[in-house]
Amino acid sequence: MFKFGTDDTLRNMRWRLNKAAKINIAGEILLEIFKRLQKFDTVYKRTKDRHTRDKTAWW
Repeated sequence: MFKFGTDDTLRNMRWRLNKAAKINIAGEILLEIFKRLQKFDTVYKRTKDRHTRDKTAWW
């Protein structure tokens, strides 16, 4: 289940992307894409804007 505003799914994904980015270029590219998805009008940006719980934030 994904609960807007408090869920830790995207935080956990971000941690995995950070680890992958240290291993190879593909991980770096995925991390950059994830960062850009949060800048423009995407579902990730809208989710980030609605997130209210600091403990589970991913940025």
